[in-house]
Amino acid sequence: MRIGAVIREPLDVHRIGTPAEREARVLELLDRVGLGEDAAGRYPSQFSGGQRQRIGIARALATSPRFIVADEPISALDVSIQAQIVNLMADLQDELGLTYLFIAHDLAMVRHISDRVAVMYLGQIVEIGERDAVFDRPAHPYTRALIQAIPVPDPETGAAKLRAPLEGDVPSPADPPSGCRFHTRCPFASEICRMEEPRMEAAPRASDAPSAPGSEGDGHRVACHHADSLPKAD
Repeated sequence: MRIGAVIREPLDVHRIGTPAEREARVLELLDRVGLGEDAAGRYPSQFSGGQRQRIGIARALATSPRFIVADEPISALDVSIQAQIVNLMADLQDELGLTYLFIAHDLAMVRHISDRVAVMYLGQIVEIGERDAVFDRPAHPYTRALIQAIPVPDPETGAAKLRAPLEGDVPSPADPPSGCRFHTRCPFASEICRMEEPRMEAAPRASDAPSAPGSEGDGHRVACHHADSLPKAD
């Protein structure tokens, strides 16, 4: 399929607009994502990885959605191209009022683009909250391990930062452990962790952070039996 047909397909499937309006929409979307109108007549093999990602974004925008699921949208791109794509997504978000569910393993990029962050382990959310709350006050042992594993461009600092790397292998998602799914790799696990699945509850707040009685403050929540008693995260 040529690129014009690729982008137009959602409009054809949902029967949005006349044929002429659909063609006009394709050209508008190509311009919006930084590709020229001549791209409509070319094939995917004639584009770079970053350009193909722009085409994918244009196709996702075709039906004017308000919510877009972006599953690892930059993982296969060079770092410089990643920045271009993320900046494009941010600009489109501002222009069109979009909401993204941005799924990624690159924590630096997650912190850059996100307003709220959810951390998952074996298919379950173990911590969720405002971006800075999760990154600055990680309350779940798995979140802490992920943040400690972020590479630091200093050999000495980097070696000191990863003080407690996780041990063992990730269990099979098809046959997860009982209780807390993370207990087989958690350095703080106890008997209750092996027996009882933790509920999602308000995360411990910083000692100097104000909170109203009965409130959950900034919406920072964690599923961990020992969240209140874990050592302070550095």
